Amino acid sequence: MENGFAGCLRDHNVTFDGFGVGGGYGFTPRTGTTTEEANSIADDCSARSGLDTVGYLYFAMQRNPQNLDEATITAACLVKKKVVPPSYSARDYSRDAPTQAFPFSDKTSGDKALEQCSTDPLGLLESRER
Repeated sequence: MENGFAGCLRDHNVTFDGFGVGGGYGFTPRTGTTTEEANSIADDCSARSGLDTVGYLYFAMQRNPQNLDEATITAACLVKKKVVPPSYSARDYSRDAPTQAFPFSDKTSGDKALEQCSTDPLGLLESRER
């Protein structure tokens, strides 16, 4: 799947910069390809190569292998990072997530923790390298 995705991008004048530990990836348009075109190409290559399905499942299993409740593990992660009160729960997270109205003690550190907890709520990926 990874080789197919990289090859598809390459065939359309886009350089694949690799996957991050959480499944995100980077790419760079080469000369003659705009950023907008590269985004469209990446979307198409993602669908063609199976990244949309196989890749999603692979990275989902890496970050949450027991398929635990997302709201529960994300809320617990935010508490562990001390950006929300210790009583913060899955119910609170489910309420706050749609509007991004989190009760962060500090917005900057809260936003950073939210990004980390969304990518790796159980702390399973932080020591992995790709």
